[in-house]
Amino acid sequence: MPPIDVALVSHGHYDHLDLATLSRLAAKFSPRTITPLGNDVTMRSADDAIKTEPFDWHDRVELGNGVAVTLVRPGTGRRVDCSTATRRYGPVLCWKTPAGKIYIVCDSGYGEGTHFRRVGERHGPLRLAILPIGAYEPRGSCRIST
Repeated sequence: MPPIDVALVSHGHYDHLDLATLSRLAAKFSPRTITPLGNDVTMRSADDAIKTEPFDWHDRVELGNGVAVTLVRPGTGRRVDCSTATRRYGPVLCWKTPAGKIYIVCDSGYGEGTHFRRVGERHGPLRLAILPIGAYEPRGSCRIST
């Protein structure tokens, strides 16, 4: 694996905030770990070696060499039951690179598309959009069954 300078943690879902992996990265590379507010507490409680840098909604973080990332929209919790989830920020990232802006949706539903239009208006024009598509049942539910 090449050296890792920066790790971006978009939000607190278990499939995005993998503490064991972040600990291994910290031990081997000691990267800056950019994360939305609140996730830094979870990371520090797991491993003090993870160099977390928490930011708020719409904060822009300069990463160097003409690359920056903006945490774009509010939204997730780390718990399974969304009714008790703590508010987190940033499941969408907007990268500014020398080649143009890249929009990465880390978790989202399309809904009416309002949120995507707002991002385009505020951060556009966008050169590339990476949009995950998922099907989740039952619709409207936040509970994960095991």
